Amino acid sequence: MINVPAHVRYEADGFSHFDLLRDGLRRLRTNPRFVRSMLSRLPGLLARRFGAGA
Repeated sequence: MINVPAHVRYEADGFSHFDLLRDGLRRLRTNPRFVRSMLSRLPGLLARRFGAGA
């Protein structure tokens, strides 16, 4: 892992567009999609890693 410094600029009024409830629910809805996507690719990844050619 490489830590890279990043410049962050906040507006003068300090207003954030983060919405705790909406963004939390969006994250909960997105994570299962990533898991399903990974599970659908898992057999091919395992076959490539541990298959006949390895």
